[in-house]
Amino acid sequence: MSHDSRAPECESEAAHWRENPTAPVRILVSTATHLVPGDGFLERTEFISNAISQHHWKRDMDWKADRFMSYYADFAYDNRTCYFVVDHGQVSSDDVPVPILWYRWTGDSLVLIDEPLPSRIRRKSKELPFTPKLDRQPRQMTATEKRQNIRARLRRDLKLSRGDFQFLEENPEHSKWLERNLEPRIWSKVKSQEAEWQRFSSVVANSVVANGAVNGNEETG
Repeated sequence: MSHDSRAPECESEAAHWRENPTAPVRILVSTATHLVPGDGFLERTEFISNAISQHHWKRDMDWKADRFMSYYADFAYDNRTCYFVVDHGQVSSDDVPVPILWYRWTGDSLVLIDEPLPSRIRRKSKELPFTPKLDRQPRQMTATEKRQNIRARLRRDLKLSRGDFQFLEENPEHSKWLERNLEPRIWSKVKSQEAEWQRFSSVVANSVVANGAVNGNEETG
């Protein structure tokens, strides 16, 4: 069955999609950060992506078939407007119009907003390619970009990686900048996560030493 690609010309994009539930569609959800259940960025984005997929296809998010994006999802803060996008299906090129269904997450359910998208949001949506692009080799970030990336991770309530802590240790000036420009409660998470990494590294190191001693005894026994 062929799908009518003139969805944006329809009186209602939602009505068009209901007539063609397997057709390509972009789903946009707006909400506030504190209304998304979960602990941390990964748990919360998993929740909202599954909620969208259950609402439309009666299944959890299919990461092979669909694409998920988040914007302004600074979960370290309450009452911040944020957006989530799920793209479903494929089109021959980004010139092919795709219907956009706009929802608001209330904290309990998805409510369809059956009215035109604000112009600024529609412009932003047009900047997001619907057709996935092949991944290119990522370029190496500058020190300032790395610092900004760490700041963004903390604002999203994402844990820092071992590489992040290594960067902060090797670049104390950037560590001090983050301490000055982050709220004390967020910077305290950096210190607690750093302590967790140190404890983990100590356990691993002690385990390696212990295993080495056991193997050495077996060889000489």
